[in-house]
Amino acid sequence: MKHIVLAAFAAMAILSGCASTQKDGDTVSVQLKSNPTTGSSWTAAIADSSIAVLASDTYTQDKAAKGRIGAGGVQTLTFKCLKEGSTDIILTYGRPWENGEVWETRTARLTVGKNLQGTIEMEAAAPAEE
Repeated sequence: MKHIVLAAFAAMAILSGCASTQKDGDTVSVQLKSNPTTGSSWTAAIADSSIAVLASDTYTQDKAAKGRIGAGGVQTLTFKCLKEGSTDIILTYGRPWENGEVWETRTARLTVGKNLQGTIEMEAAAPAEE
């Protein structure tokens, strides 16, 4: 299926990478740099789950030298658009299983239009409060 890039890479880097969004029919995805070998990952909290739901959460490791472990990669969160409207998605990066440790928080605005075509606008990265 053909993917169309909807937004330019975010202005601020995320852990030495950038965020981007793609759409495909009634789904829209956001791609974020991640490194689950550290025990961390991105999670998504959707403010209005009647507009969209998380359909899948996948990870693709970057190419690494043979024998190298601990390489980062890209985590792709795909949302299924259910009806027209807009909702915020709070994206957090950290170790939620370790006393809720959060390293970074991003807010994304998901807008679903006619024919369930979704777009995601990412706000600049915000470091976690200490």
